[in-house]
Amino acid sequence: METFKEDISFQCTFFEQLAQKCTRDVVVLQRLGEIYSSIGRLEDGLRTDIRASFLAPEDPHVHYNLACSFARSGQPRFALDHLKLAMHFGFDDPGWLQKDDDLATLHHLAEFKSLVRDLQRRHPGE
Repeated sequence: METFKEDISFQCTFFEQLAQKCTRDVVVLQRLGEIYSSIGRLEDGLRTDIRASFLAPEDPHVHYNLACSFARSGQPRFALDHLKLAMHFGFDDPGWLQKDDDLATLHHLAEFKSLVRDLQRRHPGE
């Protein structure tokens, strides 16, 4: 466990420094947002994902990550809005939506269930 903590701490520092140097690199920001979320720095993760969304406003993965950050931060309305954007820009995996723990706070909502059904209709068997 100590090795994981050291590794994630190293990764966090590394990607923070990289994000300061590569201010427009969406991939760097996405990874930094994931790291922040994994260590419970939800506010930092949300802020980083918002920043990525300004740099890549039509990227479905950016909007999906932002939806996850909003859901984990207790903001379901924004989470659902960004899930819709992710779907609009090409996200198409209803199975993942249903099992993603980052979206667990949305799973009981009628609007979330409707989004899943819509995706299932568009992509049967996934």
